[in-house]
Amino acid sequence: MLNEVSNLSAGRVMLLDDHELFGQSLSLAIEKIVPSARVSYYKHTSEALNELGANDYRFLLTDVMISGKNMEGFVSGCKKNFPNLLIVIVTSVIDLRAVKKFMDLGVDAYLSKFSNTYELRVGMEKVDAGKKFISSDLSAELISGQHMYQNNTLTHKELEVLKLIAAGQNVRGTSDIMGISPYTVMAHRRNIMKKLELHSAAELVGYAYKNKLI
Repeated sequence: MLNEVSNLSAGRVMLLDDHELFGQSLSLAIEKIVPSARVSYYKHTSEALNELGANDYRFLLTDVMISGKNMEGFVSGCKKNFPNLLIVIVTSVIDLRAVKKFMDLGVDAYLSKFSNTYELRVGMEKVDAGKKFISSDLSAELISGQHMYQNNTLTHKELEVLKLIAAGQNVRGTSDIMGISPYTVMAHRRNIMKKLELHSAAELVGYAYKNKLI
């Protein structure tokens, strides 16, 4: 883990997490990244909102799992009432739907709790410069998920061919099962590989397994 000091002039940084041990460790990490920052730590959204209303904060680092609280509403309210506040999610919730949901709500960065100090520093610098940031372990998954979504334009026949190839059928076997000519099977296969940007039967099988098509 790298503890390189950032050149951020962060001002006030608020941490919100109801797991005190993690909150304290995150506070120490922030103090190493930005020694000039004034860090405050809260476990309850009500206390956090009161403090945000009383003082200007540059960053809010928060979990999305605070016991008994509607964190979607909390985040939306913060973006509405404190438009200059940069919200960085730091959480163990790494479901891609959750990432997309909170990014759509306007959060500036989304990091998993598996991220190291270096990545946290980079994330804070990125959002301070007006950019969005997602930690590397999540961004790789998002890219994969988006790739599948974007390429989910396979026709019903192409999808059936892909499943049969991945299940071990050759061209002749696929042709017999589907009741189409081997030439049509090969045409479908070429189209599938072009759409999915794959280059071999092995990659087709790997894609099918990864995306749980078989």
